Amino acid sequence: MNKTTNEKIGEDVRAGGSPRRIALSPDIDLFERLRDRRRSESIAEDLKGAPFDRGSRLRRLLLLSDTAAIAVASFVAILLLSDDPQTETVLELAIIGCSLPVFYVMAHLSGLYHLVDRHLDYTLAEELGPSFMTVTVWAFLVFMASSLAFGGRLEAGWFALLWATAFVLVIAGRRVVHHFTQRTAWYRQRVLVVGDPVGINRVLRRIGRHPECGLDLAASIYRTGGGLRAYEFDANGDRHDLGHRPSDTPRDVLALVRQSSVERVMVTGWAEDLDERTELMRLLATCGVYVDVVSGEPEALLAGASVHHLEGLPIMTVRPPRITPVGRAAKRIIDVAAAFAGLLVLSPLLAYIALRIKLDSPGPALFRQERIGFNGRHFDIIKFRTMVEGADAMRDDLRDESLQGNVFKLREDPRVTKFGARIRKTSLDELPQLWNVLVGDMSLVGPRPLPLDEAPLIASNHFARRQNVRPGITGPWQIHGRSDIPFEDMVKLDYTYVSTWSLQEDLRLLIRTVGVVAGGRGAY
Repeated sequence: MNKTTNEKIGEDVRAGGSPRRIALSPDIDLFERLRDRRRSESIAEDLKGAPFDRGSRLRRLLLLSDTAAIAVASFVAILLLSDDPQTETVLELAIIGCSLPVFYVMAHLSGLYHLVDRHLDYTLAEELGPSFMTVTVWAFLVFMASSLAFGGRLEAGWFALLWATAFVLVIAGRRVVHHFTQRTAWYRQRVLVVGDPVGINRVLRRIGRHPECGLDLAASIYRTGGGLRAYEFDANGDRHDLGHRPSDTPRDVLALVRQSSVERVMVTGWAEDLDERTELMRLLATCGVYVDVVSGEPEALLAGASVHHLEGLPIMTVRPPRITPVGRAAKRIIDVAAAFAGLLVLSPLLAYIALRIKLDSPGPALFRQERIGFNGRHFDIIKFRTMVEGADAMRDDLRDESLQGNVFKLREDPRVTKFGARIRKTSLDELPQLWNVLVGDMSLVGPRPLPLDEAPLIASNHFARRQNVRPGITGPWQIHGRSDIPFEDMVKLDYTYVSTWSLQEDLRLLIRTVGVVAGGRGAY
């Protein structure tokens, strides 16, 4: 019988031989080989490059999209505002061509080609700021170079047209690329979740609610009785027990990660010991997979945290939650101006919707309901009526069909009218709340205004702090899934918003609201 390599080396050692190295377990051996080869080869290449494939492919597509957008914008500006196209076009195109490396460098420095690597929920809101800065710098340099080449004959209008066209086309092209790549097989990543059962379930719920992140749940691992319990998930989301392992060291986790052939690992609540947690992160990162550390629920205030280092030790600092008087005043000024302008511009649409409601079913066009507002004060929220008259009286009969326990919510509510269902899908029923914003009951962005029967569910805990700002027409609950999000998760999202508030975050939420409304997710 042939002897294994381990047996032969063991005999050499007992005989006093000098083997080159002692054989390790397969997973430790893999780690050692990877460490030895890091000087000459990429870890991604050693492990077939799976986790990096999505990012590299998307970067190539975005590079092509940006180049096409710049080319089209340049031709438009040259053809529309050039005095002598025959003699100036070639020189202008040469200047623009030479400036393209500047655009690519600015885009790279601002992170435009790495958003998919840094964000799970990579959206338009994350692209707008870096795109604006990159296009502005590029267009200004092209304008200055062109002015010098043509003796200052170019006017500011040429710069404005070039900048505006390039900005719109860059954003539009990137949205198109993102829309279509989300549907491809290579965009999706197999995910393994490591942690305690409670933390794993919280992560699993969120992965299921956000398919746009491109994550396919492959397996989960948690500690139990000094060992590891592993589960595998099939394409239908059904869980299959992979058994119990008696050891629970980071290297045992690494072995299961390799066995599952995943591209991403999400770690939540693994170990209290700092050294053990660090070792787990190091092994996973060295293994060539993306590693996401779930540091806590939204109430941990991580959205407003900053990460820095003390002698190489990562430290996350969370600032005390507070909104300054200047911040409140700025937010209120924006609310009043936007609400007044919105009511003025949208008045024909508001009148049309009101007329359709009156023709569709008996009853008033507007619906009023008492809600909990700023500092616990009550106010009447105004919406377009989307249900039949007497809908409130039917709630008790339908409560057993509610999707969220104590919170009354039905996916197929029989009380909703035909036209009401249409305006609910597009959130047009919320437009009258602009009046609530104008008179000071609400804000454009803020926590969800709670009905009176839901308010007692949070009155006794620290999440009541969400009442420290005015409730909003839109907010974190709306942009993350609306009615698909359970009540307890909605309250935590709102608390995080209040504790980490900024005007920049309000702007980001408003931008993301446009995409959410267009998609209609969670609107019922």
